[in-house]
Amino acid sequence: MEMESDFSAMKLKLLSPPHDFEQIAKIWQELSQEVGCAYFLSWGWIENWLACLPPDEQPQLAVIFKDNRTQAAFFIKKTTMHRHHLIKSRVWHINTVGKNRYDNVWIEYNQFLCRPFFAIPFVEILSALPEPWDEVWLPGLDSNFFPGNTIDKTKPYVSLIQDQSASPYVDLVKVRQKGDYLSLISSNTRSQIRRAGRLYTKTYGSIELEIADSLEAAFTIFDELVSLHSATWQKRQTISPFAAGYVQKFHKRLIEKRFEHGEIQLLRLRAGAHTVGILYNLVLKGRVYFYQSGMNYEADKRLKPGLVTHAEAISHNAASGNIIYDFLGGASRYKKSLATDEEQLIWVRIQKRRLKFAFENRLKALKNALFTD
Repeated sequence: MEMESDFSAMKLKLLSPPHDFEQIAKIWQELSQEVGCAYFLSWGWIENWLACLPPDEQPQLAVIFKDNRTQAAFFIKKTTMHRHHLIKSRVWHINTVGKNRYDNVWIEYNQFLCRPFFAIPFVEILSALPEPWDEVWLPGLDSNFFPGNTIDKTKPYVSLIQDQSASPYVDLVKVRQKGDYLSLISSNTRSQIRRAGRLYTKTYGSIELEIADSLEAAFTIFDELVSLHSATWQKRQTISPFAAGYVQKFHKRLIEKRFEHGEIQLLRLRAGAHTVGILYNLVLKGRVYFYQSGMNYEADKRLKPGLVTHAEAISHNAASGNIIYDFLGGASRYKKSLATDEEQLIWVRIQKRRLKFAFENRLKALKNALFTD
């Protein structure tokens, strides 16, 4: 159902699925096409997200109007959070719902969808959010786009960067210009890939990259990926994200709905009949997002399934005319070793000035002092 808030010449309207779904779909598709955005904000991803969330976890779409025209939109969901058994906070979550079981599909390159020349200050949008609230959480923001490029302009609110991460990527245009991907990376990484490739060929047979060319093949490769991924996590004595029913439901539906649109890339690298590794990538407008993998790790540490599989996938995507091979956020060494460039992502919390937050920050400072002395 619709709700409105007025702020000077701006209006903020809230639309709620499923009642307003058709209007939400129209607004989001129009803005995402005009603005351009990462796959995690494409309609393919968003529609799947809304379809998979339980009814009581559905977010609302906040739509900003100015001069009787839609200017921007983003999803919001409010939760009440408790920290340290002392701090109770009413939180608006942006393009997430605030619960790990649903948010662990991991949004990155988060932003508001805004028309070009959108000129409403971020602080005005914060002031227009429906009351009551104490904090706004913005995960995985793209530091190049609004509001990630303006988080230092939130007074009278307090802006806190909770985390930040490089998002390494390979410029596939550079790969095509050079003619050889391996020549763009360090000699050490290059030699590891070449040596591992020779060992795989000698042990199992020639290396070949298989690209899922049908929905049936995609699901077959995906199922093997889940199996390999889960085995790796089990060896680490941790639980794979794919163990959660919601995560599997989310991705199986995404593959089913978006494979025919060319947005899903499932690749399996084999040496003879032996699976080396599998990659699950998302694709939008020439940008390939490495989302998840299943690697067949072996006792011989000279065999590098991750390095070899990614190198083959990068060469394939360069030859296919794609523009970027994006490793997404994370400090993993292999990502930096294989990348040619990087973006920056930030996780931000914006707070109203409350005594409880000052008390919380004081406790944190005391704790840090105790553990550093």
